[in-house]
Amino acid sequence: MSPGLEPPRIIDDARPDAPDPERPVGRTDASHDDLADPPAWAPSLEAEDLSSPEDVVAVSPPDPPAVIPSLTPDELLLPEDVVAVPPDAADVPAANDDPDAAAPVAGAAAPDEVFEEAELEPAELHHDELVEVVEDEAEDAEPAEIRTPPAPPPPTPGPTKRRRAWLDDTFGEQFAALAPRDVAESAARDVEFVLASCLLERGARVLDVGCGLGHHALAFAQRGLSVTGLDSSKAQLAQAARLNDAAGSPVTLRHGDMRQLELDGEFDLVTCLGSTFGYFDDEQNAACLDQMKRQLCAGGRLVLQVLNRDFVVGHVPSRSWWQGRGCLVLDEADLDFAENRLQIDRTIVFEDARQFEHHMYIRAYALHELGRMLASLGMRMVEVSGSRATPRHFFGAASPDIWIVAERRT
Repeated sequence: MSPGLEPPRIIDDARPDAPDPERPVGRTDASHDDLADPPAWAPSLEAEDLSSPEDVVAVSPPDPPAVIPSLTPDELLLPEDVVAVPPDAADVPAANDDPDAAAPVAGAAAPDEVFEEAELEPAELHHDELVEVVEDEAEDAEPAEIRTPPAPPPPTPGPTKRRRAWLDDTFGEQFAALAPRDVAESAARDVEFVLASCLLERGARVLDVGCGLGHHALAFAQRGLSVTGLDSSKAQLAQAARLNDAAGSPVTLRHGDMRQLELDGEFDLVTCLGSTFGYFDDEQNAACLDQMKRQLCAGGRLVLQVLNRDFVVGHVPSRSWWQGRGCLVLDEADLDFAENRLQIDRTIVFEDARQFEHHMYIRAYALHELGRMLASLGMRMVEVSGSRATPRHFFGAASPDIWIVAERRT
């Protein structure tokens, strides 16, 4: 204990109303207001009395709390010298349930303790506290209006995919093996039959729609006519080009669709032979006729060769085997009477074990149907034949084909 200090007097808390004979008369509990005017019995402390840290630490007896000696105004800390620092959890003393334990002296500090000014960081909060705050705000706030999210933008349309038509596969490179051995002679007879009905002058312009392997176009060119052949099969056009090169014929070959002909100039004759007409539905077939009519000059003629529907009815269903060039062919034919469409299932087996299967659908027209379609386009039927062997004669269901010669009037 530092010299000059008397031991603190013990206050009996059990009998607060009993007077202490050695206790001065007056207030017995120390308060903050008493520090300015200490009682006469409290000895004053000088600055040198607190210079020893050991003496300060020693003032913590396990006895009941003592009367706190008051300090002079010069010994008190000024407000600007004190920095409030939030205590950490480690610095907060644990709670002591012992009533006899000495209470810490408020405002007391170790002599060697230095207070530094530092920027305070916000205390960290536990995530449970954050959740509770959000929930409280959500309960107090008014319910927000539920908005439907905007619809996603429509997908960008991609390129239109055309359904692959049966004729794209049927008329490939293998189709040349199915041509009759006398195909060139048969095409020449067809051309003679057409020219006998149309009486064209030398150098007249001819358009062969669906020229295929090019035998008809070559026969027209060999008779002094200016010929253009058009087909949708590139494989057949390539074979037609080789045929024309071998014959030295000046035939112009074009790749295109008969439903939308894009050709320059006008023609004196447009032909569609070999049952090439009728590969599409009725609307598209009518468009084909309209496109062929538009290619004709005034007074020009159109020649069609198609299957005779009345003849087909009496010959289906049927199954036939026949031999091509290095292959064997099986044709199974039947007629859809609801749509008047001939269906042919064809199987081709080559000697090298290659095999192809094709399913063809051809619209079978009766003569009166074709006549009505041509009349609606402003064309006049000039001549009808049942075959090239019977020119200008048609025998109804007994004629296998329909040969029509029509003239453009307007």
